[in-house]
Amino acid sequence: MGDTKVAKDPGEVLASVERVRSGARTRVRGAWLPLLVFGVITLASIVLYSRPFAYPRGDRGFSGGPYVSPYYAGLPGARSQLAAYFFWLLVAPLGYLACAAWYRRRAQRLGVSFRWERWVASGLGLFALLQALLAMPIHEPGRRIGNWVESGRVSAAADLQAGAAAYLTPLVAVAIGLLVLAWIERNWIVAVVAVLYGGITVVVNTYGLGQIPPWIARPYGTSRDFFVAPAHNLALLALLLFVGSALSAIWARRSTARE
Repeated sequence: MGDTKVAKDPGEVLASVERVRSGARTRVRGAWLPLLVFGVITLASIVLYSRPFAYPRGDRGFSGGPYVSPYYAGLPGARSQLAAYFFWLLVAPLGYLACAAWYRRRAQRLGVSFRWERWVASGLGLFALLQALLAMPIHEPGRRIGNWVESGRVSAAADLQAGAAAYLTPLVAVAIGLLVLAWIERNWIVAVVAVLYGGITVVVNTYGLGQIPPWIARPYGTSRDFFVAPAHNLALLALLLFVGSALSAIWARRSTARE
């Protein structure tokens, strides 16, 4: 009689199949590229500001409180609100589409894909919603946030609008999109970077350029003059994405090597 092959244990077969699938998913993922792309876009948005490396004229950069400048550029001090609006309207979707094309080619080459379409669709949807909200009359370019000083105190309506403006920025939309990508790719590095990116943006737009809130620097908070300039804050945000991109690439390479 010839040699007979012993059938493998079903558990071992399933484990082997799962290892192959896991390795394929690891190879097709590439969060490092979206982080790199939006890091470059964030850095490029510095050109939107009238005084990117200095105190933004006409804005409350030192004193905190509700900003009186629109947020089309993400931070106070835009050179032209219309130019900033169309910059993000055009460049951000192009960034998503470039990443989509790269993911698609990568999936075709490796013969496996993951749900990157959901990230692209959610990201484009976020920017469409943001642009629609910013185009509403309440956010007229160059207009002060109502008459927010009334009888020596900030009106409730203006305070509410100023608070909402801290979230209605392209930078926050980028952060939310990256959170979706982190969930799809199961990438904790992207999640941490997205939270830091969005958190810094909201803090800057809520408390003022260069201000460190009291819940971070107790008991009264403090300030850093270096970060009063919009460019310095944008460079910090871009650096977060670049570091996250490098760490994600290293993590993916090591994960692939272990498979």
